Amino acid sequence: MTRAMVTWNTGDTRYPAVLVVFDRVVSANPAFKKTWLLHTLQEPQVQGRAITAMRDTDGYGGKLVATSLLPERATLTKIGGPGKDYWVESAQRNYATTKAGAEGGAWRIEVSPAASAREDVFLHTLTVMDSTTTEAPPVGKVEGQGMVGARVLDRVALFSRSGSLQSRVGFRIDGSGKLRFLVCDLQPGSWIVTRNGARIAGAFTATADAKCLYFEGEAGDYTLARAGTNTRQR
Repeated sequence: MTRAMVTWNTGDTRYPAVLVVFDRVVSANPAFKKTWLLHTLQEPQVQGRAITAMRDTDGYGGKLVATSLLPERATLTKIGGPGKDYWVESAQRNYATTKAGAEGGAWRIEVSPAASAREDVFLHTLTVMDSTTTEAPPVGKVEGQGMVGARVLDRVALFSRSGSLQSRVGFRIDGSGKLRFLVCDLQPGSWIVTRNGARIAGAFTATADAKCLYFEGEAGDYTLARAGTNTRQR
């Protein structure tokens, strides 16, 4: 199991922080159920693929909206409340906390693939806002050559779907306005970035530590190629 996580300090007063979490999980037994968890203290609400978690009691005033983008076919299950606040599925029983004031239990959302598989990927965005904010920003899944990721506000994050480092990446972004791109899981070295067939000026380097590129640009067709590889095909 590997996890990649990006935190954006957006500078947006309505949505000051966004997290993107991408998990790759491989099991020896395809029948082994894989589950992504989101724990909450107040009862969460699920509408389609969106999970809303309020925290507006005990002097707090926040809200988290999580969007489940992958698995494509997923089951979202809400577990918790009195008698199930520390529910353990495998034991089919509830374990009460022994520590006064502990905040570990109450509720959780479980996200699992609808069908069994040896390999699964999970992609979620988590957007932070005040409890009085009525709407969450639009969230979209972005897919490209060997890559998958999310678009929230003016940010795009992409990861290698297989987990292997990429030497060439292609993807398309629709819409308008300037965007900020973070493309991860790239082979270290110098890269060439083109948009709609035209090379973007600048030096782009994926370091051995980060293995990512960051750049800004308009919507369009993008190709990223490590120097020395073919950049003509998407």
